[in-house]
Amino acid sequence: MSRWSLKDERWKRVAAAVKDRDGHQCQQCGTTEDLTVDHVEAVVDLIRTDRLDQAYDPDYLVTLCRPCNSAKGAGPDGRQQIIHPRWAGALGLPELGYPGPAG
Repeated sequence: MSRWSLKDERWKRVAAAVKDRDGHQCQQCGTTEDLTVDHVEAVVDLIRTDRLDQAYDPDYLVTLCRPCNSAKGAGPDGRQQIIHPRWAGALGLPELGYPGPAG
């Protein structure tokens, strides 16, 4: 979501719930520091396909630390393809670039 939406009360509630669900841990590297909530699918794609309601759907959100979130950039839309196993099947996508939390 754009930065303005981070001030939205609905977004704050959903982001807190996603962090709770993910155990307050980055779902890529496992850290518990500097966490953000990111969209599994780019918001621009949700807008383009008239699915903006999914922007607030926890099933399309994942907890990432800021470094992992910022490191994205390898996908065709400029975003690294990080597909968590939880969502790969639901989205009909392979589990790409997801090493899992560090153990």
